[in-house]
Amino acid sequence: MAGRPQRPRELLREAVWAAWDFPWWMWVCGVVWLGLLVAWLPTVYSLVSSGSSVLSGATRVALAWLIGAALSWTVLWGGLVAYRKAWPVLLVSAPLSTVLLMACYVAAMLASPAPSPSDGASPDNDNAAGAGLVILAVPTLALMALLLGVGAGAGWCVGHCRYLRRAATAA
Repeated sequence: MAGRPQRPRELLREAVWAAWDFPWWMWVCGVVWLGLLVAWLPTVYSLVSSGSSVLSGATRVALAWLIGAALSWTVLWGGLVAYRKAWPVLLVSAPLSTVLLMACYVAAMLASPAPSPSDGASPDNDNAAGAGLVILAVPTLALMALLLGVGAGAGWCVGHCRYLRRAATAA
């Protein structure tokens, strides 16, 4: 099929050109989406590193709001991109968000103290953390694709209904 990207490099080029045509408010929405996507991670890391197993009420509420906002904005981003029919941007958004979350995982992995054998930790924990990165990336990519797909379906339906309504009033 001529006109459609055949290689990943061509898809990325199409995504960049499609995103370049976004209005300023779409760029702001994209930055807010990526910011909210990782905003809840420092809270979780501080809870894990403090050794606290019981969450306070305020922490639970803040964490729920941050995760809910991240999930909602993921669906909203999928809808906005699909409404503008920027399909290459949508296809790049799921891997981009997964890479961003995995980068936060690696940062937390590097920031945590090295395991000491006196605590009963195995020296193979670094290998286990690397395997955890790979194992965590697959469901993260699937979840991001699902949420963006739900938003894309809604955005496409809204755009299609507006198109049909305009065509019916013009006739």
